[in-house]
Amino acid sequence: MRVLAPAQSTDLLIDLLTEHHSGGFNVIDERIARDATAGLVAIGSGAVPPLVRSMADASEPARDHIAALLGEIGDPAAATPLIETLDRQYRHDPAPSVNHLSAAVALVRIGRPAVGALIKALEAASSPDHARADIAGVLGEIADPRAVESLIRIGAGTTLAGSDRLFLEALGKIADPAAADFLVAAVHDAARSWETRIRAATALGRIGQTSAVTEMLRLLESLIEHFTTQAAGSLLPQALVLTEFLSVLARLSTPARARPLMHML
Repeated sequence: MRVLAPAQSTDLLIDLLTEHHSGGFNVIDERIARDATAGLVAIGSGAVPPLVRSMADASEPARDHIAALLGEIGDPAAATPLIETLDRQYRHDPAPSVNHLSAAVALVRIGRPAVGALIKALEAASSPDHARADIAGVLGEIADPRAVESLIRIGAGTTLAGSDRLFLEALGKIADPAAADFLVAAVHDAARSWETRIRAATALGRIGQTSAVTEMLRLLESLIEHFTTQAAGSLLPQALVLTEFLSVLARLSTPARARPLMHML
């Protein structure tokens, strides 16, 4: 019986993963994909370079499957290729790319070993704003304090509508006190939307410093005053945003301080 060399075994498993489809609908055969995936995970880091190369010619379902597999293997060598394929997607580059959600999930699974590459991409002047926003979300899920400085600096200058949400949420999930001053300033920034200010206050509350309750209560008072006296008929921020804010406030504040304001909403 011929014994395959490790490289040949890896290539064979990748071929099984990328080439076998069922029904002519370009959907990977689940049984073959499952067995090939298990074999490639067992190979581990040695499978990463050929898996990355294979994405250039694979179908879209196979590329997303490969991204998930790279996350499962967890080798930091896969971080930069995953970031690059995410970057290409937002540039509308004709080269094959991975769905941004698949790439993001894979990077989160790689975790802290990917943080250096993620920070580098976040700070790169050439990175598209949408890619930066996705990277901020990934860094928030990994929750490594090394990312705080870059999230503050890049987040403060973002102009992409709605992307500041991801930067603020990331800082709240990391919960490093180093972000407190930036978040307090965001809470008081009248140029920001009410929803953004509420998200900043929620992130501040997650850090848990003693000043957070005071800042959150002040913002809540201002919000109530604005929407009851100055903006009749205006839409309140999203219910989910308010609910999260109030949930964090309730955990931090004494009922006597927070309950009267909450009942006014």
